[in-house]
Amino acid sequence: MGYFLNSIKKSAKWIAILICLFFVLFPIYWAISSSFKMRVDIINPEQKFIFSPTLEAYGNIFRRRETWKCFRNSLVICSITMFLTFLLGTPASYVIGRYYFRHKDVLQFWIYSLRFLPASAALLPFLVVWRSLGLFDTYFSICFTYLIFTLPVFIILAIQQFKAIPPEIEEAAKLDGCGPFKVLRKISFPIVLPLLCCIAVLSFTLVWNDFMFAFILTRDLTPLPVYTAAYAWIGMSVPWPEVCAIAFFLTLPPIILLVTFRRFLIQFFSGK
Repeated sequence: MGYFLNSIKKSAKWIAILICLFFVLFPIYWAISSSFKMRVDIINPEQKFIFSPTLEAYGNIFRRRETWKCFRNSLVICSITMFLTFLLGTPASYVIGRYYFRHKDVLQFWIYSLRFLPASAALLPFLVVWRSLGLFDTYFSICFTYLIFTLPVFIILAIQQFKAIPPEIEEAAKLDGCGPFKVLRKISFPIVLPLLCCIAVLSFTLVWNDFMFAFILTRDLTPLPVYTAAYAWIGMSVPWPEVCAIAFFLTLPPIILLVTFRRFLIQFFSGK
């Protein structure tokens, strides 16, 4: 009887997992498959799972210079933001995680509060500030704005990685005459570097997928998510194959990064 109940529980668990996977993966499959269809096949009420694929939609989007311009803008903005987040967040998280100083709890609470801050609440002040300073629609203004949100995420996650380092390792380095900066550079930083890279990849993904800030704070430096949304407004009817094709193209860089760092991401999320 017990074996029978355990079998039912396992079967129910796998059925629930398969149902969840279906609802998660089927829209992705439908978007990708639609990018290889003709528009008449997409709007046809009688949808077909077997069809003759075509690359016409990809040819249409890749022939547009605007597509590559927006892709370059997204790549530059995300790369600069990720680099600055990594550069500023690493020493900040190390100091907070490994040292005690006055008002440390207040500083940590302030960093957490930045993460809790609604993005819409900060959007209008940033827009007013950048316009008044003449920095609207510049890489500096966009990347600095994104730092307000990516830096707290990086610091919060990286603090736990530095805390996980055994204190004996750093104490042995200090006995050998290493100062705080040398301990970070020679001992602690190499240990947590793969996990810090994973956090930087997550920061890259957050910025890459953002639409609201990119839509409000850019005009000529339009990134790819805004261009993807604007693609649905071209002409009198929605070019569904092109919309699905550019949406799939939009997902490729984060997927490539996640696959590249998959081993370290599994290690990071499993806490090992």
